[in-house]
Amino acid sequence: MKRKIILQALFLLIFSNVLGQRNVRVLSYKIDTIINNECYKWNYPSKDTMQVIISKMTSLSGEEHHGCYNNYSCDIKGEIIYAGIKYSYSLNAGGWVRLVSLDYSRQFLLACTDKKYFKYFISTKDCNGVSGGK
Repeated sequence: MKRKIILQALFLLIFSNVLGQRNVRVLSYKIDTIINNECYKWNYPSKDTMQVIISKMTSLSGEEHHGCYNNYSCDIKGEIIYAGIKYSYSLNAGGWVRLVSLDYSRQFLLACTDKKYFKYFISTKDCNGVSGGK
């Protein structure tokens, strides 16, 4: 168990360094929402703005994702080139994105932590009383 935690921490450290040098290009962009009152509140970003937002996002652990971020039925989905690798993505109105490589060998979460972009989400991180969006 201890070895697994050390390996995960090492992976995140190495991967964070790679992410710091990332280049993002959105290949496809489709708004995929279930129509409800929450989604009407979403000031979703344009394709170009989303590309910038994702390039500024930071790594998000599964534990932090489940404990600190809301999951709305409002998403933008498509394909993206991220750090030179092609992924499918799902950007959620809760201020986070899931990237999955096309061969399913890589999957990770990123979160919006830059207050400049909070206006593009219904909410953002709220486990520490920090909230953005509208």
